[in-house]
Amino acid sequence: MHNFLVEHLVVLAITSGFTAGLGIFVLLKGGEKSHRLFGLYSLSIAWWSFFQFLMIRETNPGILLLGSRIEQIGVAFIPTLFVHFVVLYLARPISYKLLLTLYGTSLIFAITAVTSNWVIFNVPWRFGFMYFGAGGVL
Repeated sequence: MHNFLVEHLVVLAITSGFTAGLGIFVLLKGGEKSHRLFGLYSLSIAWWSFFQFLMIRETNPGILLLGSRIEQIGVAFIPTLFVHFVVLYLARPISYKLLLTLYGTSLIFAITAVTSNWVIFNVPWRFGFMYFGAGGVL
């Protein structure tokens, strides 16, 4: 296995483990809405990095394509959860319609990522040592 690939896998495993642990800890420890949002935000990052870890190790293009698309579910919610957390943490007002629009957009993006080739088109051989998801039109 290429050295860069091993290093990348180690970093992804550490990121996934620590952010999942942080997210679970915050969800279990805190009862405030900001705690729940930060916990979910951390779990979305953990989802993304965990599936990235799994996909980089995989060699079957069919499994890679499905896994890369499933990975995007976590990615779809990272910006929305971050914005919602920051607005709540800073005690700034935000309209319910805007939040609904953000979460709706993330949900549509997540569904589209899994059910079409608009987000992940294919998984070509990249960088000389691994398959990696190639973006679609979105």
